Amino acid sequence: MGDLQVVADQNEWIDVPLIVLNTHLFTKIISNDKFKSVEQRVQVGGVGARASLPGFLYPSRTAKYKPEKAIKGLLADKLTKYREIQFAEFMDDYKSKGSDGKPALPHFKA
Repeated sequence: MGDLQVVADQNEWIDVPLIVLNTHLFTKIISNDKFKSVEQRVQVGGVGARASLPGFLYPSRTAKYKPEKAIKGLLADKLTKYREIQFAEFMDDYKSKGSDGKPALPHFKA
């Protein structure tokens, strides 16, 4: 059976448990790079069946987010790496770049 894999720090694919929460790029922005964003894939094996169930939760498109407003305590001694953005701006930028595996983050740097 195929297993879910993510890219680890050494740019190597590693197996991960069947239940994974991938917060992706937006959480990387609001956490000021405290939380990582990783690529993921599912390998297809030759034995057994596999079911994958993606789920998506989106914040309000008009809400504004900035690292120190979103998660208190992460920036006590750090500079803000990202400017304030609306979720709609983030999604529009991300969708315009396609899913080529390259982060859509430089546009949002502070």
